[in-house]
Amino acid sequence: MIVADAVQKLTSEQRQHFHPFLSGFNPNDKNSAAHIQRLLYLYPGLWQGIGEVFTRHDDLTALTAGDTPRANNEAMTRIYHLAAENDLPVMLHSNITSKREKNPLYLKEVEEPLRNHPHTWFIWAHAGTSAEIHRHQTHLKFLLPTVSRLLEAYPNLFIDLSWSMLTPYLLDEQGKPRAEWLALVEKYPERFMLGSDVVGRFNKLGKEMHSFTPFLDALPEAVARKVARDNFLAILPRTAPKSGKTPLNR
Repeated sequence: MIVADAVQKLTSEQRQHFHPFLSGFNPNDKNSAAHIQRLLYLYPGLWQGIGEVFTRHDDLTALTAGDTPRANNEAMTRIYHLAAENDLPVMLHSNITSKREKNPLYLKEVEEPLRNHPHTWFIWAHAGTSAEIHRHQTHLKFLLPTVSRLLEAYPNLFIDLSWSMLTPYLLDEQGKPRAEWLALVEKYPERFMLGSDVVGRFNKLGKEMHSFTPFLDALPEAVARKVARDNFLAILPRTAPKSGKTPLNR
């Protein structure tokens, strides 16, 4: 409600630059879907997505009371159904592995929702990576082939390229774009989007976003424009959120 009230205080011109996503709910609580539905009724047409939903997330997972939040639990399943009914993309943080395992240990937790909810559009935050994982594992060799396979198998999957993806994946140690990631983005030019992942203070937002310039400059201009701007806008609801059970049809 804090976000909703703040957005509603903006002028109509200012609001064009904001795309509020609904967050701040317990991903383990089966009543969260009802809470989200209530906010959709209270603020019709305001919300343009759900998330970033923190499920499995480094040490934050251990700090969560009760069961480990998982992207494939029953509470989240209800949310995915609700998201599809209301044409809302879901931005999901679900780590692909732990700080020690050199394999996609937790991939099942995000792949099950992708397979079971084909009418829900998922934005996978940082492709399951995080700064904490990189502190312990410099480079996940399995990440590129895994992301490539998922993009081919699930047309409802989109990848958020925030700063934790910049190095060591998009850019090498010298700051040069990696050819294999450029090729993947060019193969799926409508499935990647930039994200800042800036939290709390936003005075470094411009600097964070400009750090992607070397990678974007190495892409064809039309693809770079999609990744930098158009793909995110395209995934947003085409109409105001609906209250009925109308299936997603894009």
